[in-house]
Amino acid sequence: MNAAYGPAGMASEIVGRLNAEIGSILSLPEVKKRMEDIAVETASSSPAELAAMARADADKWSSIIKQLGLAPQ
Repeated sequence: MNAAYGPAGMASEIVGRLNAEIGSILSLPEVKKRMEDIAVETASSSPAELAAMARADADKWSSIIKQLGLAPQ
């Protein structure tokens, strides 16, 4: 998964604007074509959806890392 992140505490107005602008760019036909050419599937989500996915991934992988004994000592 690829995503755009900003610094913690970024103003919600800026987050919303960036999300909208990036979504608009990714929907341009020439951008969609280029992404397809390099085998990148694009999708958009809200900042809240991205945060939830990131938290779920962190929980999942931290659990697996601990089970395998790969966590730093």
